[in-house]
Amino acid sequence: MKKSYIIGILIILSQGLIAQDTIKIYFDKNWKKLESFKDAAYYRKLYKKGDLWYAKDYYLTGQLQMEGSYTNKKCTKRSGTFTYYTEDGTIDSKGSFLKNKYEGIWNWYHPNGQKSSQELYNKGKRVKVEYWDINGMKVDSAEGEYLARFNGNAQEFRKYVNEHLEYPPSAANLGTEGKVFVSFVVEKDGSLSNIKAIKNADYELIKEALRVVRSSPKWEPGKQHNRFVRVSYIFPITFVLR
Repeated sequence: MKKSYIIGILIILSQGLIAQDTIKIYFDKNWKKLESFKDAAYYRKLYKKGDLWYAKDYYLTGQLQMEGSYTNKKCTKRSGTFTYYTEDGTIDSKGSFLKNKYEGIWNWYHPNGQKSSQELYNKGKRVKVEYWDINGMKVDSAEGEYLARFNGNAQEFRKYVNEHLEYPPSAANLGTEGKVFVSFVVEKDGSLSNIKAIKNADYELIKEALRVVRSSPKWEPGKQHNRFVRVSYIFPITFVLR
C-alpha cells in the first residue's frame, strides 16, 4: 500500500509539471491580447514541443476555434497544418502554411459541412481554385468571390444616393458645402450595419448622409472562398450647391 501511495504522488506531480508548461492567453473580439479574462472573447492554450509552438484557440464557450503551430512564441509565423472551426464546432477551413504563407491545398466549408472551395497555393499565391455550392454542385469560378454589390455593382449605389439625397435647407441657406465619408458593413444577408460618419463635417450634412445610407435596400452580399462574408465600405457623399 505504501508503494502505491508513492507512485500516485509521482503521477500527480508529473501532471502538474505538464500543466505548468502550457501558457493561457486571453484576447478581445479583435484578437488584441488582454492581461486578464475581463472583456475576453477568445483564449489560447500555448505550449512548446521541439522547435515549434503549438496553439489551440477557443471561443469562451470552450469550443475550439483554431489549432496550429508556429515557429515563434509570439505566434506570428505560422508553419504546418492549421484547422479553423466555427462556433458550433464544424470545420471552417483547413490547410498548411510554409514560412507564414499559404502552401499546398486549402479547403473551405459551408455551414452544412459541404466543401465550398478547394484552392491550391504556391508560396502564398493561389494558382488553382474550384468551388461548390451547399449541395455539392460545381460553381463557376467568377461567382466564387466578389465584393458586395448593389443592383449588380457598387457603382449603382452612387446613383441611388444621388436620386434620394436631399440638401438640408439650413445648410443650403448658409451656403454650406462639404463631403461626408460614411462607413458601413454589408452583412451576410445583404443588410447594412455599423453605419457612421468617419470624418468631421457639418452636422446637417452628416445627418442627411447617414439618413440616405440607412434607407438603402439590401445589397447582394460579398463572397470569399465561395461563402457569403461581411464587407466593409467607405462611401464619400459630396454636397455641392448649384
